[in-house]
Amino acid sequence: KQIVDLVPVTRNPCPGCPHRASYYALKQALRQSGKGGKEDSFIIPDTGCNSSAGSAMKMANAKWNLGSSIAIMNGLRHSGVADREIVATIGDSAFLHGGVAPLMDMTQHGVDGMVVVMDNAGNAATGHQPTASMGVTAQGWDTKQINFALIAKACNVDFIKTVDPYSLKDAQAAMVEAISKKGGQRMVVSSRECAFTALTRRKLEKAEVALYYVNEEQCTGSKVCVSEFGCPAIYLKENGKASIDEQLCIGCGVCADLCSNDAIGARGQA
Repeated sequence: KQIVDLVPVTRNPCPGCPHRASYYALKQALRQSGKGGKEDSFIIPDTGCNSSAGSAMKMANAKWNLGSSIAIMNGLRHSGVADREIVATIGDSAFLHGGVAPLMDMTQHGVDGMVVVMDNAGNAATGHQPTASMGVTAQGWDTKQINFALIAKACNVDFIKTVDPYSLKDAQAAMVEAISKKGGQRMVVSSRECAFTALTRRKLEKAEVALYYVNEEQCTGSKVCVSEFGCPAIYLKENGKASIDEQLCIGCGVCADLCSNDAIGARGQA
């Protein structure tokens, strides 16, 4: 069956955005599992920062309304699409808005598919209003936090794992494991606070964070950090070596994990 790509390239996510790390881990996991080709997988990002990150990283094949990604995946399976890995990616606010009901439908009807909930603890795309996973009310009071893994367990999802996308290798390993569980419902919750929120809090608390730099002697100019990962804080110099703009870097450290040449490190650390 032919599936039309309906997603335009949109804005690049912020430096340190956890969604970028989640998508990079997913991209590598699909490749590692032999599902990295255009005809081998179909990614459905949901509306918001999630879809912006997905489309910018060329990890988006279809998108519709807020909270619809899991339902679209269900529809594709029910219509007979069975020749590829289908992954629905959805943000925390979108999942709570419209993702729970189709997740129940997914388990009720035995739909084979993978869901990645990208939880950045807030409605980042619309002004950082708190979601139920943030542990804060709309008035700013502390409250209980919703647990996405427990929601998935209550829906009887077959495979559930929670990861921190900044721990890139662990996130990729969890996604590889989820992809390997063919024939059931699989969910990976990738949870990390929005980089903008974290940066704002650090400034208010006057906390110091180690920023990252590129050791040019070790950099081979592979361009993976720019072309594959695409953090706006990383750029290429005229000599083809990568460099990091300290005015944009927030110190997430994900770039250091993905550099196979160990050319990226934190200032002040040996």
